[in-house]
Amino acid sequence: PLLFPLPLHVSEDFFSSAIEVAVQNLPASVREYIADVPLTVEDFPSLEMVRGERLSPQILGLFMGVPRTQASHTEQVSDLDRVILFKRNLEKICRNQDELIEQIQITVRHEIGHYLGLDEDDLERLGLA
Repeated sequence: PLLFPLPLHVSEDFFSSAIEVAVQNLPASVREYIADVPLTVEDFPSLEMVRGERLSPQILGLFMGVPRTQASHTEQVSDLDRVILFKRNLEKICRNQDELIEQIQITVRHEIGHYLGLDEDDLERLGLA
């Protein structure tokens, strides 16, 4: 049993609180910039996402929309711009609540980085890949 621990499972409230802390840990200027971007939680990516977007079913988070660097300066945040965290996938890779909190921090910064126009190489250089 020690070699194959059960996946971590936390309450919705715990998970939401960890996300809130992750957002509060972002610089104030970034928090203001992303204020209108919804950050939602789903257990897993839908079959439509996996097939349509060609995503791994084990993905931890996803930014959907137009990165700010590609959007018009006068364009308001689109209803389609959003960040999704996949709760069960995040729980599955963590052994305890501390690891989960840390992984939520990384995933939030990673997906917000995509929203801000950073690509995977940029994120890797920043330690967010």
